[in-house]
Amino acid sequence: MHATVFKCVSKYQKSDYPSDNSVNNKKTEESTFAVKICRNDNKEVLDAHETEYKIISLFEHPNLVKGKSFFKDELRNECHCVMTYVKGKEILDFISEMDQSSYSEKMAQNLCKQLFEGIKYLHSIGVCHRDIKPSNIMCTNDLQVVITDFNVAKARPRNEVTSVKEVDKE
Repeated sequence: MHATVFKCVSKYQKSDYPSDNSVNNKKTEESTFAVKICRNDNKEVLDAHETEYKIISLFEHPNLVKGKSFFKDELRNECHCVMTYVKGKEILDFISEMDQSSYSEKMAQNLCKQLFEGIKYLHSIGVCHRDIKPSNIMCTNDLQVVITDFNVAKARPRNEVTSVKEVDKE
């Protein structure tokens, strides 16, 4: 059996100023997470999801989804990968649903620049995504690009990673 399910989970926080001794809850963007749940009888598949989490937990970049937590439920043959929630759409859906008069070359350049900055960061830390495609690129309403789905990504061991250096033009 194999199934992958995504859920959106919100964590509520107590308000700073509760009124009338009641508990007021407020939901913030930072307290909403995506949870990727994988059910599989094959231990290797579950281990691959753990490897994906180990890779995305390294990220400190605004254009990459960030891993927050991971746990396995061995009795149910499933694993749970908690990551940042991206409130947006796949990039092709985002562009196709926009008013075409507002989609400009400048906007396209901005989206591409963010995508390339994310990829450059990945390569600088020794990670190769290996599956860049429109369905793995999210775009938020405020035009932030986020690269997702690192299930086939590969990472070099940390001691083999070299830094990306600019070459001076003469």
